[in-house]
Amino acid sequence: MSLYTAETIPATFLNAPEGGFRAQDLPKEEEDLLKTELMMVISQMALGPLGGLVGLVLNELWPNPQTDLKQVFQGILDKMMVVIERMVDEKIKTAVSNLYHKLMENELAGLYKVVDYYHTVARTDPGNAPAAFISAHEQILHDMPAFQDADYGYLVLPFFAQVANLHIMLLREGINYADELGLSDAHREELIKMLKDVASEDGAYTSYMKKTFDAHAFSTGGSDECYLTLDYQRENYVRGAEYGRYFWPALADCNNAPEKLYREATVYLRCGSVLHMEDAAKPLVAPNYLYEHKREPALVSYKADMHAPVSSDNGSSLLGLHLHYSDGHSTWYYADDMDEPAYTVNDSSESGYSGVTLYLDVQGGERDELRGFAGWQLGDAKLSTYLHSASAVHVEFKAKDWSVCDVRYAGRCNPLRNVYESGVIVGVHPTDEYITPDKQFTVPSGALCRVHVAEGDGTLDLARYALSEAVPVVLRKHNGSDSQLWQFQEAGENAFRLVNAYNGQALALREGQVLTTSVLQEATSWALEVAEDHTQRLTATIGPGHHLAADGNALTTTTPAAATGGQAGNARWVVVVDPTRSLAKLRSTLPNLTTSLVNVDGRSDLHMTLTNPTSGSTVENWTLQFILPAEAGTALTTTSPVNVTAVEEERGIHVTLIPTGDQRDLHPGRAFSFVLATTNPAPAALPPAAVRLNDTAISG
Repeated sequence: MSLYTAETIPATFLNAPEGGFRAQDLPKEEEDLLKTELMMVISQMALGPLGGLVGLVLNELWPNPQTDLKQVFQGILDKMMVVIERMVDEKIKTAVSNLYHKLMENELAGLYKVVDYYHTVARTDPGNAPAAFISAHEQILHDMPAFQDADYGYLVLPFFAQVANLHIMLLREGINYADELGLSDAHREELIKMLKDVASEDGAYTSYMKKTFDAHAFSTGGSDECYLTLDYQRENYVRGAEYGRYFWPALADCNNAPEKLYREATVYLRCGSVLHMEDAAKPLVAPNYLYEHKREPALVSYKADMHAPVSSDNGSSLLGLHLHYSDGHSTWYYADDMDEPAYTVNDSSESGYSGVTLYLDVQGGERDELRGFAGWQLGDAKLSTYLHSASAVHVEFKAKDWSVCDVRYAGRCNPLRNVYESGVIVGVHPTDEYITPDKQFTVPSGALCRVHVAEGDGTLDLARYALSEAVPVVLRKHNGSDSQLWQFQEAGENAFRLVNAYNGQALALREGQVLTTSVLQEATSWALEVAEDHTQRLTATIGPGHHLAADGNALTTTTPAAATGGQAGNARWVVVVDPTRSLAKLRSTLPNLTTSLVNVDGRSDLHMTLTNPTSGSTVENWTLQFILPAEAGTALTTTSPVNVTAVEEERGIHVTLIPTGDQRDLHPGRAFSFVLATTNPAPAALPPAAVRLNDTAISG
């Protein structure tokens, strides 16, 4: 919730263009939400969202009491059975079905038993924990070969991936708690070596995942509805690739405990066939088979975010590609912007051109078959020069410094029956973290923006959430809060005031300190200059014209001479338009928090309601967190059915709420209301900031 009211909010906030500022964009916090759509094997450890983040919560090594591991595996099995039931060859169908049930009833049942036993005694019976640990570890080593079936190993890769996860988690448990488990130094060193052998980038588990899929890619097993099998294979492979590329290597070093892995940019290549000429301008609506819940995959299914390719005799040309950044910025590149137009090819010998093309080879019939796709290069980026066709069966993008994060079979295309739907969506992202400024940058007067330092990962933010005057401004990683949003208000020729969306104050320079103030004077006016590398410089319009510069996480100023010398990187910024407020349609599916301050008998109460809209999904075992201004104090009390903790930190008062009783799940169409009593005398307003529900940013 912002401090702005209808009377004080700038008119440009209220009069956004129809559909929002940039309706086709998607901020990182919406991508976070996709984590809740995926099965969980270890508490809070998601099977990475496809085109989105991989959650790493390394302190929660085992399922919590509400998580039934057996139910999770049964859910995977139910999905596999859809593929099995459509197999034509009865011999193969029987063999695969028997294999699945054997794994479920024998190996998985045994693993569940020993792991669950260790989970119990490790917390209730420390004396038996060492024996339980050794038993669980030996059981995994004994059963692992069963998940590496020579004939049908590619169809049980999801099982293999989860058992590998359990093994890696168990190894880390033994290494980090060797003393408590009574393990010798030699035993601990043995576990460290084994962890590196299986979890490293070229470790045994990742190598097996790649080798097994490559050996069987596009093998349909005699299915007459092979698109289901292909979709299933792509899904389980990409999930496995997520582990192998991002999760397991991060765990290979027992001293490594990152909280999250961020993807700084994702490129989505969309391809389809539009065979009705009169419908060529229609956006393609891509049905998605990877998620079964109500919510559409946000980066894929919104019409405003789709692009209709032009069809040809051989396939479909992709005329544009879309770069999505974790800070919410996105950029379109079209064929007209490239050296040469994009076009389709069906011969891997084609070379020597720029542009980007995705080739779709479609075989007509009662059920259509996705045979392959090819990606080509965009200028010097060289996304790919690797052909996927009926003979080249790898579902993998190979390109230096780029990696696949999403491959989706998104529909059927039947040229014999003139049906038009998109066929495949491929997501790749760079392995290096960076932010690329817009070459055709224009000053977004009145738009909400984030201001990033060009070299580093810092974003302009308030040092603390406070109602007092003169709040210092610092650099922080992007976290989706309003305090990182700034409105550019015109203040003269090529000059702007940067008004913070949380406290309504303007960015100012006062005696060398960068802060926000409500006094609109020359010190709050900044000239915006675009440099040759397309980054921006912010220069105070008073005094000697000092440039805004970064000094670690702090802000300072530098002279124009220094800004062109050794300190140039610190004074370069990238201003990106934030699309959060334009996603009203998407946000209608997200829970939201409303707040009001009520004075009763001389006491100030904060009335809050958490609402899950009818179009949303159930939020299980929810926890709500937000930051209050420091004036709220930590002495918060409540008579509502919630446990509340309040801890003072740099930004303000960090509040955590966990419901009690039977209110742990928030179902669609339901609301949960509670009251927090603050200290007296209470401030006139207590807007919460950085609101997160189960680690997903929501509006508040």
